[in-house]
Amino acid sequence: MYPLDTSTRRSIDVSLSESIDCFKPEIVHVTGARWPVVSRVDKLVRNLPWVLSFHNLPTFEAEFGRFYGCNRIYYYVRNARFFPNTLLWAMGLRRWRFARVICHSRRVQSRLVQFGCRREQIKLSPLGCLTNDSSPTCRADGASPFDAPSHPHLLTIAGIVHHKGLHDSLRAIANLAVDFPHFRYLIIGGRRDEAYASYLEDLVARLGLRFHVSLIYNASEELKWSALRDTDLYIQPSHEEGFCLTFLDAAMAVPRLLGTATGEIPFIAEKDPYCGVVAPKDVPGLRTNIIRLLKATISVRELEARRLRLREKYSWPAALHQLYSLYEELSRKAADRAGNVRLMNGSRELRLT
Repeated sequence: MYPLDTSTRRSIDVSLSESIDCFKPEIVHVTGARWPVVSRVDKLVRNLPWVLSFHNLPTFEAEFGRFYGCNRIYYYVRNARFFPNTLLWAMGLRRWRFARVICHSRRVQSRLVQFGCRREQIKLSPLGCLTNDSSPTCRADGASPFDAPSHPHLLTIAGIVHHKGLHDSLRAIANLAVDFPHFRYLIIGGRRDEAYASYLEDLVARLGLRFHVSLIYNASEELKWSALRDTDLYIQPSHEEGFCLTFLDAAMAVPRLLGTATGEIPFIAEKDPYCGVVAPKDVPGLRTNIIRLLKATISVRELEARRLRLREKYSWPAALHQLYSLYEELSRKAADRAGNVRLMNGSRELRLT
């Protein structure tokens, strides 16, 4: 491993050049990097094909830290705050000399085109789900995080940040006890934004949901899979997603799912009678679908058909194969170009002599 020092432009140039000289790669793949790093890669990596991966585009999933729960104001101010950064990325996507841009959902693919990236340069590579019976859901033998007498069980697994829309799901279940007096809703996630976590705790109290809702921070993987095992309805109320692997994992384990039209969620849930998809920030839509799905009678045959469909559509081996195939294609083209250059140079030398 060659650590990349990104503290200054000079340090980026030095550490990037050293890494390439030591490793001598055929392809450079840039993922999870900030704009200054990608910009320097474009300047320095001249003789190698390089690939850029996007989970999502700015300002999507950027954290702001104010106006919690006020969706319209929050995104208006946040987007204005980060507009210069968005403009830089849009300019880069039009000018950088990358060989391909990789993204993982059709929503992000559309945004890349809107940002000015040519469609033929975009490689759509969906992520994968666990594809065999040794998945963690089958091995989840820990105690259930749900109270024994509670029913039905609702669950969300997401980072505790505003763009995950957790305040929307809390508002959507505010009166759910009228239809399901013993329901239980767990929100499991890393406490990434302390102020937002405090806001959610206050919102639970204001809505009178303390006996129905629990927020569990920094849970173990075993607890997450045990929760999925015992869940009746999984809710993903996100405003912004690049893909949403958690929703895909939940689709393999939970009978009923409800998500928003962001990331790959609509395509995971499409044509599934036990899945619902609403627009982001649509609290009434969440409320209506929660009640509808909880009252739906489940068919084991339909659930098995879903798992089979998702295993075929979202496979880690297939995702890795696509990536390796792309590497081979770009490496082969680079070798062909280098061979043509050598032939041209040889021709010139022959003519000069």
